[in-house]
Amino acid sequence: ASPVSDPVHADCQKLAEEISRRTLWRSSGYSEIWLDGEKLDLLSECQLPPEAEDPVYGKVWLPRKFKMGIAIPPRNDVDIFSQDVGFVPHVVNDTVEGYSIFVGGGFGGRAAVGRQVFQGLSFEDVKVTIEKMLQAYLQLRQQGESFQQFTARHDLNQLQVLFANAA
Repeated sequence: ASPVSDPVHADCQKLAEEISRRTLWRSSGYSEIWLDGEKLDLLSECQLPPEAEDPVYGKVWLPRKFKMGIAIPPRNDVDIFSQDVGFVPHVVNDTVEGYSIFVGGGFGGRAAVGRQVFQGLSFEDVKVTIEKMLQAYLQLRQQGESFQQFTARHDLNQLQVLFANAA
């Protein structure tokens, strides 16, 4: 999308930065990448040693790619319904009054349209909810199950309860 400098885009940019900050792994164990027999120093500023448990991911990493996007109405630049997790701001008089969260979208052999699991969450609630969603998925997924498959296995009421009760 083209850069737009209005309060709604600024709020969504702030949300994107906060989601990135909260979901970025903190242990250097995830970044052990070797090239030509030498370990690359990709995260020299990690907050935790490799043996430490990550506060969001624990000792388990996301098994597959995980896509999140934010779409600001009326545009849907990122095709919000195809993301693992999508965020849509509720805009009233050029102000974000809350966010809806959609889950379970995807392309390919298991193409699916994301379903709205939460509506009207405050900025603060979204920050906590995304962590709880990841924790519930990592704790309760079946072996090799993608986030899309995990969300498809549960109805919306079950997902809301799972996400609300994740530790």
